[in-house]
Amino acid sequence: MSPDGQQASGPVRARRSVKTLTIDGMEVAGREDQTILEVAEENGVEIPTLCHLDGLTSIGACRMCLVELKGNGKMVPACTSLVDEGMEVLTRTERLTDYKRKILELFFSERNHICAVCVSNGDCELQDLAEEFEPTETTIRNWIKQADRDEGKSADGLSTDEREELRELRKKLRQLQQERDILAKATAWFAREKGDVPPKSSGS
Repeated sequence: MSPDGQQASGPVRARRSVKTLTIDGMEVAGREDQTILEVAEENGVEIPTLCHLDGLTSIGACRMCLVELKGNGKMVPACTSLVDEGMEVLTRTERLTDYKRKILELFFSERNHICAVCVSNGDCELQDLAEEFEPTETTIRNWIKQADRDEGKSADGLSTDEREELRELRKKLRQLQQERDILAKATAWFAREKGDVPPKSSGS
């Protein structure tokens, strides 16, 4: 009812309580139905994302928007985690950087990522994140080295199925490394064809 006794028209909107929190030490506020990512964007704090698209339901699949919650050490996806009173959010820590670099290394270990010949070169979110976090082949190479070390160890205690799984894993790791080596050579060849880099001297 309105103050004059008349029936109010239109839907009655429920009030949303406001939560105060800090993001990287900066005090901010947001509605209880907002995510950490939304509040961060409203306050000019950049959190990297890949799978988040405005207008679609967030699912936190890519894990690139992970943030740390101070006090409990948890890493949570900013796109699906709602803000809470007194929450202390950290978006740039050594732990987060290392974790996201490893995620990117896994992304780049699949499919063909030859930026030099890609139509999205220069306008690609994945490429931008690679430039920011600088992923390397370290993770994959370490897996292969570990597999090589384990290959010489006794397989006592492993079942037949476990031995077979171990052999298949070693095989896939080596195939993956071979594919990456081929892609690296192809990238260098395309770069030379485009004139981006001078051809190697024949040493005559």
